Amino acid sequence: MEVHKAANLGLCFGVRRALKLLYERAGTGQKIDILGPLVHNQQIVRDLSQAGITSLNTFEQIKETTVAIPTHGISPPLVSQLNSYSRNILDATCPIVKKAQNAVHELIQNNYNVVIYGDEQHSEVQGLLGWSKGKAVIISAEEQIPYLTANLVKQNDFKKIGVISQTTQTWLSYSKFIEKLMAFLWKESLKNDSSSFKELRVINTLCQETQKRQNAAVKLAERNDLVIVVGGYNSANTRRLTELCTQIVTTYQVETADDILESWTSGLKSVGVTAGASTPDETIEDVVNKLKSF
Repeated sequence: MEVHKAANLGLCFGVRRALKLLYERAGTGQKIDILGPLVHNQQIVRDLSQAGITSLNTFEQIKETTVAIPTHGISPPLVSQLNSYSRNILDATCPIVKKAQNAVHELIQNNYNVVIYGDEQHSEVQGLLGWSKGKAVIISAEEQIPYLTANLVKQNDFKKIGVISQTTQTWLSYSKFIEKLMAFLWKESLKNDSSSFKELRVINTLCQETQKRQNAAVKLAERNDLVIVVGGYNSANTRRLTELCTQIVTTYQVETADDILESWTSGLKSVGVTAGASTPDETIEDVVNKLKSF
């Protein structure tokens, strides 16, 4: 059985940058805490903890330490609160997420009604909501459009709509969402006032590194009998890879090589391996080596 790795997989530059910042600062002898997990990957959280870099659950746990902001970013109110607890803040927010935060802020400043397309409970999306001063509408699926934009329709306040996406969404789902939203707004505009809906501004906040991994995963799925996706079960970008590959071929998502069953590969000629943007290189190699051992 042949084992093939995707052309693009594993740690993205945002995560590598964050890890570099943390380990370099820790190397100077500073004690570092992180406001929540740095990324949604248990192996990285464990490795950081072993290096003395721990995740905090509450502000009250902060002591005389450097406190790092995780890659998913946090809202301005949390930044202000963090400043009151610590004088030493290390911002490890992914630059792509930072651009999305700035996009939300700009839209709000220019009096747009902001729509965020993403997973409502995800820390990145909650951070983006904070950058809108709580004024944005979060929509996780096309079906929610009529319900969550009802307020705008009632107030006839949808002349200017600005849309951004959670950085790890797929381009296909984002474009379909925009199409459905546009159709809905146009119909509602006809019902209310032909001049009420004036502008829909769409900002591409999708991460190109994530898009590369998604495209590579699709190609991998098309030429293998099975795909193994490696990454945290609560990692949004890893779930997207699993969703894409599942549409093409039998796919399993695992966190480590220990999760793989030999029975999955029985009678197969080839297996593809891809991994989320927060999956360590060693974890990927462990999976590849286990598959080769079957």
